[in-house]
Amino acid sequence: MGSLWQAETYLKVKDMERAIGFYEKLLGVEVLSRYKNRWTSVLGAFGLYNPAFDIENNVEITDFDRETVFGNNVIVVFHTDDIDEEHKRVKSIGGRNVSEIRRINLAAPYRFFHFQDTEGNVIEVGQYDA
Repeated sequence: MGSLWQAETYLKVKDMERAIGFYEKLLGVEVLSRYKNRWTSVLGAFGLYNPAFDIENNVEITDFDRETVFGNNVIVVFHTDDIDEEHKRVKSIGGRNVSEIRRINLAAPYRFFHFQDTEGNVIEVGQYDA
């Protein structure tokens, strides 16, 4: 059985530049890394994601990203070393609206899926591929 490890959090944003400026000022840091207008790592476990980038560039996404309502949309990400087993396990323990596993290869190969917990919060489970 797979296991979940390491968590990170990201916010979905409409305006990456504006969001970066705000969080650099708020936290007194410069961003750690950035991938175009799609993703910015602000702190080690905190990032910003612009779903419009994926839509505009035909990157495969889940309905949770396609139907984004901005504001109050924190995403908790758990990483695993066996995404296929975790996908099955999440379904078996009652994860709601479990998406199919998606694969993207932008800054690095990454497989992930989204689901809702019992309270309707969206959770992402991901695995970086070698």
